[in-house]
Amino acid sequence: MQRLLGEANFEQGRYGTAIEALAAYREACESPSRSATFRLGMSYYHTDVWTQAANLLGEAATEDDALTQNALLHRGLALTQLKERRLAQLSFGQAAHMSHDRTVKEQALYNYALSIHETSYTPFAESV
Repeated sequence: MQRLLGEANFEQGRYGTAIEALAAYREACESPSRSATFRLGMSYYHTDVWTQAANLLGEAATEDDALTQNALLHRGLALTQLKERRLAQLSFGQAAHMSHDRTVKEQALYNYALSIHETSYTPFAESV
């Protein structure tokens, strides 16, 4: 019930309430679902709790699918807020190499290019 309540609140944009329910679900469940972990991470992301968002979105990014691609993009954005630019760059790069969602891919590529510029990291003389 907690998972359903949390996911419903997430879909309606009530992120604080979603966090309460989804966190309770994760505590009570031995192996929580990826979608619930993703929604909890995104709820933390939308409430500017960057460390929790990055950790949970990283946990949700385990398969080769659109959910992982989206989780990696938002994990990178959360890590950027935490000034973890190199880790953010890795997340953006992973999301950019996936082709499940073209819009997410474009956003990841853009943020990857920005992170390369900000860190002055140029692997193999890569041009921004």
